[in-house]
Amino acid sequence: MMDSKIVGDIIEIQSPDYLTSLSKHTLNCAIRHKYTDMHFTANNKTYKCHRLILSASSEYFSDDSKLSQVNQIISAYNDDVIKAVFEYVYTGFIRVNIDDMDDFNELTERLKIGKITEMLASINQTVEVSTCLKVVRLSGNFNPNAYKNALDMVLENFMKLYREHDFYHLTLPVLTYILQSDDLNVSSEEEVFKALKLWIDQNESERRKHSLDLLNCVRLKCLSLDFMTKAVLPYLSWSPECVVIITEAMQAIMNPNIKSKAKHRKSTSALLVVGSWDNASINCMELYDPSTKVWKKSKEFEFNRKNFCTVLMNDSLMIIGGHIGSRSDASDMVNLIDFKTGNMQVLSSLHQARYNAAAVVIHRAAASDVYVIGGTGTKVLGTVERYNSNTKVWKNKVAQLPQRMHAHSAAVLNAKIYVTGGHKRTIGTFNTLIMYNPILNSWVYKARMKSARHAHSSAAIKEKLYVAGGCLEYGKYDTYVSSVESYDPISDIWTEMCFLPSPRTAPAICLYRDKFISIGGSNSYVLLNEVLQYDDENSKWTYLTPLTIPREGSCAFVVPKNVKI
Repeated sequence: MMDSKIVGDIIEIQSPDYLTSLSKHTLNCAIRHKYTDMHFTANNKTYKCHRLILSASSEYFSDDSKLSQVNQIISAYNDDVIKAVFEYVYTGFIRVNIDDMDDFNELTERLKIGKITEMLASINQTVEVSTCLKVVRLSGNFNPNAYKNALDMVLENFMKLYREHDFYHLTLPVLTYILQSDDLNVSSEEEVFKALKLWIDQNESERRKHSLDLLNCVRLKCLSLDFMTKAVLPYLSWSPECVVIITEAMQAIMNPNIKSKAKHRKSTSALLVVGSWDNASINCMELYDPSTKVWKKSKEFEFNRKNFCTVLMNDSLMIIGGHIGSRSDASDMVNLIDFKTGNMQVLSSLHQARYNAAAVVIHRAAASDVYVIGGTGTKVLGTVERYNSNTKVWKNKVAQLPQRMHAHSAAVLNAKIYVTGGHKRTIGTFNTLIMYNPILNSWVYKARMKSARHAHSSAAIKEKLYVAGGCLEYGKYDTYVSSVESYDPISDIWTEMCFLPSPRTAPAICLYRDKFISIGGSNSYVLLNEVLQYDDENSKWTYLTPLTIPREGSCAFVVPKNVKI
């Protein structure tokens, strides 16, 4: 929009794009070596520029006596950093690889180019998991809030980050702070020691001397005696000081009274289970606190329907469709529970009422898209609807499924939707895998599962797709499935992973604290409250604290521990 005004007899109009266009034009001229009147040389490369532009940014370009020093100064930096500095001078826009941030900052300081520090301090406080370690490493270049957000994200996602390249380059003070934190989110204290060992091993000759300080960050009394004997003691046996601490901890572990008082980490995340196919628990959720190993029931929410599907969208939980009373009474209702307030609101309705559908969410930079897929309304459906978090409306202009289905499952992997199994009475139970590409708005068949199944669960875990449980023949309890399969999207191959302790339909599955979790389900006529954790190293299931209410057809999510429900 034009900025215009009348001052006396004078009309003043400011073009909103003029300065941007001018800066782009001058930078383009520099890149093409047009109209340039000065140049610098560094590392056998020449940078042709316009003195009029550069002189506005620093005295090094306006003062003839200092101009000769520029070549020597910039020669200490790589080409990407030098180009980024010149681009900023021309456009006022900073675009630099985060790994080059220190060099970029240093070069602008040496050339006395102002306002960089203020600009870097204004960096958006939203930090992503993929960059949080870099922000922590380069803490001096970011504002305190961005650094705090990044550090909190490292603590929360420690299990997936401590094997990353940037973790190995953390400074000792930062690493010590992380490993000491009560809020460090780990599946066991063994992971803390493994992280310590990886960090030291990256530069053993220099870092070995810090072993004692880092060992004091590990809560040794929370380790098993077997792990202490086989892993900790052999690794640090060269250090008499470490051996003393390890020996004392091992003696404490063997003393039940002392071990029971060991200080465990607080978990910053909890496990949420919502929904069921039975009436007893449809309005109640359950939250698992790993620090107390207790399931706690939420307040009652007025869902008043079952067989709905759910997705986690930012700080909220979306409840979609379902049926009220008899199965012929499908619902088009959509609700949203705000985890910050605990309040529930009604959103715009689906175009088609449905239950036994599948729902997923794809998160994008600007918005999130929720897809609800298939299900049963007045008949089995093949339609797909999409909800956008910005427009807050449902649209049905999405490619339909190749086959109508219900009691299927869906998960998102690499921004694509994978629909597994399902059922249609005239055909039977499917063993199909169908992939939806949102960009192309099209479905394609992929490799078939080893076992047909409906009323099962699926989840994307560690770059693979997993399916668990289900039923082979509709309504026949003796055809329940116990197998768990994993799918590799790169090779397009299914692999039988393991078997659940007993056949069951509709368990909820997810990855929690780096472990595969199966929750509830139904075994013949019996609803299950079992919570299982799979130990992939020993290929066996272990039982965790059971649900307070048996349920099947529920969904499980990892949420912040302080959610209000």
